[in-house]
Amino acid sequence: MASLPRLCSGLLVLCPLACEDPGPPPEPEPTELVELTAWERVADPADDVFGAERPADLVCDEVLGVIIELLGGEPVLEIDTDFCNYATVEQPSLRTLRPGDRIAISVWHYDLTAPEPTQAHLALAIDGELVWEQHLPVPTAPALIEDELEIDREIPAGAPLQFHVHNHGANTYDLVSLEVVDDEATPP
Repeated sequence: MASLPRLCSGLLVLCPLACEDPGPPPEPEPTELVELTAWERVADPADDVFGAERPADLVCDEVLGVIIELLGGEPVLEIDTDFCNYATVEQPSLRTLRPGDRIAISVWHYDLTAPEPTQAHLALAIDGELVWEQHLPVPTAPALIEDELEIDREIPAGAPLQFHVHNHGANTYDLVSLEVVDDEATPP
């Protein structure tokens, strides 16, 4: 019986360590899928996933239409449809995507206006496949669009990503972020 109290006291010492509530799991850490300053406009309709939507009167000022702007001190990709009524931009993915990976996209738009009511189209294609799109009524008030999509196949690092915006009217759209939200730390 003498060994029983020692065993119990050992369990009492270990139990608080083993039985502590670790709390909620840590929030997933997002990792950038793109370099926001590395977008390039897709000039050739044959290379543009959204090329069938290109208007015959396409106008895109190379200096003012698609720029890198600061929003809250952070760089964002800005597409100003007053200077570029249709834009598809592209860059290679910074990391491999696996089935189940979640991509978070954030796009800010200012007041959307047009001479007559219409729709704006925002979209994202990965490796030639449309994976996300929004059709926004114009006119509409400023808003931050935050959305998440899940990848259903493996896509290698370096696969082309295309972000697309077009509408009628003079409006401004900012791609704020495009990130992979990891549930676990996985190597890029």
